Amino acid sequence: MLSQNSMTGENILILACSGGSNVGRLSNQAAVELTTEGFGKMFCSEANSL
Repeated sequence: MLSQNSMTGENILILACSGGSNVGRLSNQAAVELTTEGFGKMFCSEANSL
């Protein structure tokens, strides 16, 4: 299933903090599922902050 944004060629970045908490785990799982379904691509902002 593709969103309208992916059909228009826009680059969608999905940022999820996968930290050590339960909420981090849930956000990571949601980001993986959205990426798998084609809504965008997962991106880690931590790599850019170093």
